[in-house]
Amino acid sequence: MSKFLKVVLPRLRAAPEVILGTACSDNTLQQAESVLGVTIRGDYREFLQSVGWCEFGGDVVFGIGAPPVADLLEVARCEREESGAPLPRYLVPFYNNGAGDLYCIDTRNGGNPRVVCWLHESAEEVFVARSFGNWLLAQLSLRLGGV
Repeated sequence: MSKFLKVVLPRLRAAPEVILGTACSDNTLQQAESVLGVTIRGDYREFLQSVGWCEFGGDVVFGIGAPPVADLLEVARCEREESGAPLPRYLVPFYNNGAGDLYCIDTRNGGNPRVVCWLHESAEEVFVARSFGNWLLAQLSLRLGGV
């Protein structure tokens, strides 16, 4: 069992301030991967299969089955096709920092992909966390006081 399922997911579910989406099926996830042109691995895959998307502290983690503003496929499409600094296809956005920069899963590496921040003004990516689970656990602790 992964760290995400053992540690992060129970904390996410235990926090009353967190709004959780609905788990997506393997078939739905495979269809999303086909649209995105990438394979989603690791913690973010488990997140999508467990809760679909979530909101906490006014922030939304994009996913499948989410409201339009947080719909993974729509955000990825817009950022890849309509942005002044198009998001590379290997990056899967899951969070907007409110200033236009996107936190993304870098699908180029296998296993449990790292998290990078896509800086929209300079079209650069900056390393953020070793995995989505590490990033989410840090955000929950920061925003919800160590859930």
